Amino acid sequence: MGPSLAGREKMKTKFYKCNVCGKQVVAINDTEGVLMCCGQPMVEIETKDKEEFFLEKHMPVYYRKKDKVVVRVGSKFHPATKEHHIEWVSLLTNKGLQIKNAEPYEDPEVTFYVDEDEEIKEISSYCNIHSLYTYCPDNADDEDDCGCTLKY
Repeated sequence: MGPSLAGREKMKTKFYKCNVCGKQVVAINDTEGVLMCCGQPMVEIETKDKEEFFLEKHMPVYYRKKDKVVVRVGSKFHPATKEHHIEWVSLLTNKGLQIKNAEPYEDPEVTFYVDEDEEIKEISSYCNIHSLYTYCPDNADDEDDCGCTLKY
């Protein structure tokens, strides 16, 4: 399991990308400082607004059965080609962060395993063309400005 998030109920993930080499990193706590790569500051990957196009093909949709969380990206088919595909899906719970790669030419569906008492805080998917989409289940932060694309 990933790093402990005990005592960080309001913790949010931030994803960054190098505009030179394309490397991506995740920050799990908000601190002072700048992430650097290839001699330049890395750029935060902004979550798409709910008004953005293509929500039906990019938003993570999930179901949970005890310790298994299955995430499918999009309520409608998302392309799965080398040129246009979901690169990864992340799951943030009250106990940690998991990230799974998605592969071109495969349906964007991944399975995470969690403790039965874990609460899902946010699920994100990253499209190589359209960027980052984040879903916050209704048990996540009560704030309207949680940074998610959609919150139910």
